[in-house]
Amino acid sequence: MRLHTRIGASVCLTVFSLLSITLLLPSSRVSTQLQKITLVSSIDKYASRLWNWGSDDDFEDRFRIVTFGDSWVDSLDEGAGGRGGTWVDVLCGEINCTSHLNFAASQPPSSYPASPPTGAITSNQVYISSLNSSAQPPESPVSNLLPDLATQIQEFIALPQSRSPRETIFVVSFGFWDIYHFAGLSYTLGQNATETTVNELFTQLNILYNHYARQAANLTASGLPANATGGINPSPAPFRLVIPKLFDPTLVPGWLSQRPVPLAPSSVSEQQKNAVHLTSHWNLLLENKMTTWIKEEESEVEGDDAQTAEGEQAEADEVADPSEDLDWEEPIAVEKEIFYYDLPQYLLDLLLEHQLEESGLTDAAGLGTGESPFESVSEPCVREAAPDDDDPLVDVNGLLVCREPAEYLFYDGFNLGPVANEAIGKEIGAMIREGKDLARVLGV
Repeated sequence: MRLHTRIGASVCLTVFSLLSITLLLPSSRVSTQLQKITLVSSIDKYASRLWNWGSDDDFEDRFRIVTFGDSWVDSLDEGAGGRGGTWVDVLCGEINCTSHLNFAASQPPSSYPASPPTGAITSNQVYISSLNSSAQPPESPVSNLLPDLATQIQEFIALPQSRSPRETIFVVSFGFWDIYHFAGLSYTLGQNATETTVNELFTQLNILYNHYARQAANLTASGLPANATGGINPSPAPFRLVIPKLFDPTLVPGWLSQRPVPLAPSSVSEQQKNAVHLTSHWNLLLENKMTTWIKEEESEVEGDDAQTAEGEQAEADEVADPSEDLDWEEPIAVEKEIFYYDLPQYLLDLLLEHQLEESGLTDAAGLGTGESPFESVSEPCVREAAPDDDDPLVDVNGLLVCREPAEYLFYDGFNLGPVANEAIGKEIGAMIREGKDLARVLGV
């Protein structure tokens, strides 16, 4: 009898426990506490948007990356031949992005060596205008020009409009191929082209910013939820922009191995000197423009650029989602956050570390005391076969691909390998999580 009583009591306790768990679990705050433990205090400003995703019904495109640029950020061939993803792909994982729109463009791998190497530049119009004023022939045919920044931004603006993601980070990576081509011009033409191109870059950024501000105004006016708590967002998410500092194109392996030999009176040394100067000039102009641009409450576009912006907005209106049935509002002031990553510093440290290690030397900063992760920093993984290449390598388009891409700083003559991209993506992700945008770093 006692046995039956004990069994009955056990069954009752079990049923009671299950009912208690069922009733109490939905209101449990365990997940909230886990989220708080996972996030560090340095990203409190992003925490609500990154983690408070709610129920499945509420799940949507919360954190989006939109990429404009060249082969250094083009994810089209992600993972091909062991190259791995770009640093933007790594960044997407670091900040838990829910979508990645890639508008970057690059030369198809099959084009080389049949065609000279090239890549996407900031403004095709500026480049063609400079060529028309130059006596030197271009390094690659003008017919091979890829979509420039204006074209890529127009493609983004023309996308059907729906409920905007709560966070967007725009990545703009241009300049490498601009300087690569401008170095073939005369010193004066190259400098003028660089200055005009940097101005054009900010003209296009103004167009992109105004489009984003219109979307923010439209979302706020519509009464749609625009923040992580489910209420109307009176202060829209900042216009966040990642721009890497320009790396000198003369330091990549392809500059010497794949760049066409210039015709007289130009020379290899002259073009290399031009590229070094133009790279420095580009970075100086970019930094000066950025510090001014982030202080502007609104990015006004004047003259022909204003007409272009209006035309692009009209096109966006035409393709807007009819289910929203909303009129476009005037742009509102949206805070700007620029994350300016010092790409040359990272890569130059790697190059110097490797060279000092090979020579058994160190410098005052401690470089040379570590261990380089690369077998080579001057030779790419994908290369032409050398006479002493006795390893059975993979033949791709007449080129040889190494067995271990991770052992090379550069995957091919002009693009980084998987190890460098991984490190860059993680460092930029840390900058974003810690809120180290340009205004805060400079104290402006």
